[in-house]
Amino acid sequence: MLTQPEATTRSAADVAKQLGLGLSELQRIANIYEWVYQDLPRDRSGERLWPREAVERLAAAHRLVRAKRAMSIKEALLATKRGVQDRQAQARTVPASPPPPQATIRSVEVMLKSVLAELQALKQEMAELRAQTAALQRNLAGSAEREVDLQEIVERVKKLDEELERRNAEVKTPDQTFEKRRQKSVKRPGWFR
Repeated sequence: MLTQPEATTRSAADVAKQLGLGLSELQRIANIYEWVYQDLPRDRSGERLWPREAVERLAAAHRLVRAKRAMSIKEALLATKRGVQDRQAQARTVPASPPPPQATIRSVEVMLKSVLAELQALKQEMAELRAQTAALQRNLAGSAEREVDLQEIVERVKKLDEELERRNAEVKTPDQTFEKRRQKSVKRPGWFR
């Protein structure tokens, strides 16, 4: 006959069967469980006994791992210790009553006003960007015309420079005239006597 503590606990074989685990896997998990929580009680032969609370924790952790909400059984056991519940436990909780329709309408109205204000700001920003784009396009068109004008001016300056060089060659400066006179005077010695 089982004593009171043994009546509320289960054997490793029963727990492994309930969770769909092998005995060796359950022994590995039991070591992790004891590291996270506390040592499990043992029977007279030294086998672990699983209290109902420990089995529930282990089942919740196992569900977290299968649902891929925890990467390992250790992580899942730590999460259950911190109070994180798995999806089944969350499903058992009574859902909160829905908000009254007036509150829902008000929240939608506030959200709509916010979206409309943001839309208005975006429209204004778009108009400013369009105006800047138009100004840039006008500047680009003007710069192309200015470039053509500048090329024409450069060509005219080159022509004027050539014309100036040509005329400069034709015009005799006082120095050139003096030099010619001196050369003539050297050719006719004594003309100034």
